[in-house]
Amino acid sequence: MGELQPEYVPPVVLNELGAAASRDSVLRKLGFDTEKKYVLIQLGGGIIDDNSRAKKASIKFVQQLGEDWEPVVVKNPLEKTIVDSSVKTVSAFPLSDLFPAFEFGIFAAGYNSVQESIQFGLPAAFIPNLETKTDDQLLRAQTINSRGLGFLALDDRDLRQSIERLAEDQVRANVRERMSEVKETHGALLAAKLIERKIMDTYEANYE
Repeated sequence: MGELQPEYVPPVVLNELGAAASRDSVLRKLGFDTEKKYVLIQLGGGIIDDNSRAKKASIKFVQQLGEDWEPVVVKNPLEKTIVDSSVKTVSAFPLSDLFPAFEFGIFAAGYNSVQESIQFGLPAAFIPNLETKTDDQLLRAQTINSRGLGFLALDDRDLRQSIERLAEDQVRANVRERMSEVKETHGALLAAKLIERKIMDTYEANYE
């Protein structure tokens, strides 16, 4: 058996690119006021084992933008952190179905969150988990930041500044424009074809 050569494919995400639902239709489906602006917060279990501090800071900084703005936290049934009952929560799979309802997001810098943010055009601030062993979230978030595809938030100061910048219409428009320039086709089909080809090559080699 020869040395394995890596094959590179575009990002693999959980949803297909296509005609997105309108902002107002998604908001009405969620039962949200269409006159307000919403920010999606999903920090998962990734920042640290207890992400309550980062989540509370995110909620506070969004609320400080003004009465027109409202934070919405993604509800994880396995998570221990209790969200204030006055804060809206959502739960959906795939989460990207809800993206049209939001002005921007605040996410952990995991692979799925970053790729879906870019593929589906939702500007975001990314908080990397610095404790992961095999996933360099800091490098991923730094790369996103340097390419104008989002913002890196390493501490509360970064987070506040990122949220304040993302609250500006022109800043979000600039990020979306950069996203459209780097967006690639869905990589799942190509990955499946490469796997199929490898299986067939191996099968044929064994029976020659």
